Amino acid sequence: MKYFLHRQEGTTNTSRIRRQSTAGDNRTNNVIYVIDSSNSIREKNFKKGLQALVYLTERANPRTLYAVVNFATSATVVTPSFLSMNETISLLPTVHRKAGLTNTQEALQVCKDKLFDNKRSGFDPNGFKNVLLVTDGLSNIGKDLTLYKAFNLKNDGVEIFVVAVGGFTFGIQEILGLASSSDRHLFRVRDFDGLIEVTTFIPRWSPR
Repeated sequence: MKYFLHRQEGTTNTSRIRRQSTAGDNRTNNVIYVIDSSNSIREKNFKKGLQALVYLTERANPRTLYAVVNFATSATVVTPSFLSMNETISLLPTVHRKAGLTNTQEALQVCKDKLFDNKRSGFDPNGFKNVLLVTDGLSNIGKDLTLYKAFNLKNDGVEIFVVAVGGFTFGIQEILGLASSSDRHLFRVRDFDGLIEVTTFIPRWSPR
């Protein structure tokens, strides 16, 4: 998670990501949390996922701006405009599980159309643009479009981080294709308890 939090510099295989990494960590980090709330994720596990995101938010740079997209059969922009750290911490526990199928491609599209391509959404255009997708598996609505929608975001300079929850192997190729890289942008945890454990181990932000 260090790379997601911009706590270390470095390069990856793509020049676009390399440009972001070498720009320094004094830029605002614009983050969209994309949260899978489909049928395969039970209510109690969905709440655990939200709690893990609260812990992650508490440990990030306080200047980070956040938006939240919740998806199942359809995608909903929970925050039409980007929020501060404290606003996001208050909001996350109130997000409701939608239930339904897994329409990842629509969730990615609204990240582009309603947030990063929308000048009224309040993100910092000079900052980093990151999507953090929390999911437990393969999309099943418009799945032939999922990687294409991810490519469009990456082509706009967005880095996509994926938290894959569970020990699944079917659909792993889609997960690998969604993430901007397999080493710094893909995280696997056994279950949502494991996700909470990982986020609580992250040290809180300390200015340099």
